[in-house]
Amino acid sequence: MNQTLKAIGRIIVALILGVFVLSVSSSVSVSISKRFPGLAQSLPMGEGFIIQICFLVLSTLLILAISGGDMSRYGFKTGKNIQLPRIMILGIAVGIAGTLLGIIIPDSNLIEPDYGSFIDLVIGIWILASIAEEVFTRGLIQGFLAPLAGFGFYLGGLRISLPVLISGLFFGLMHLGILSTGANFLPVAIIVIFAFMLGIIAGYYREKSGSLVPAIIVHACGNVGGWLADFIINF
Repeated sequence: MNQTLKAIGRIIVALILGVFVLSVSSSVSVSISKRFPGLAQSLPMGEGFIIQICFLVLSTLLILAISGGDMSRYGFKTGKNIQLPRIMILGIAVGIAGTLLGIIIPDSNLIEPDYGSFIDLVIGIWILASIAEEVFTRGLIQGFLAPLAGFGFYLGGLRISLPVLISGLFFGLMHLGILSTGANFLPVAIIVIFAFMLGIIAGYYREKSGSLVPAIIVHACGNVGGWLADFIINF
């Protein structure tokens, strides 16, 4: 019973940390955009760029504080057994599948974000967002939940631990914010589901290797796959 209560307590704290980072990042972004109205327009992703920077900075500071400086426990190390070809293929496949499914939905009314130039896309989405969101979800949240790795279940012969599951769910649900743009629920639900799938893959290899490196690569490849599908369809 004590172990269960401790596990529940750790999960609650992890979720509080996640909501804290999301809330503060959003508030800082809005504040900066109001104070310096021309700044957001000059950045890749606009306000999103500021939010990603906040994700990265806040998550890193919290990891430093919680870990007492031993950031390796939160994935800040090279890691081992990083199966690069496999994780790249998985990431790209999930990105392509999610985007294609979203495109074929009638009246999806998703607002296409303006990432600016191709260089802005690479810097803002493929690099910054992949790093920042992985440090946040697979670094801070999954790292904090790592002591609960003994809890889990098997799916298709693969063991999915509780930290991997929760970080994946949190990552997927983060994308519900797209509803604020006026998008219909169904296409957003598809984005959430495929983001969850990508998060599970990233979390699994983060746990398996002990490093954030494969998680970042999976995330980046998912973004690349989504862009490829969109580019081919609209070519």
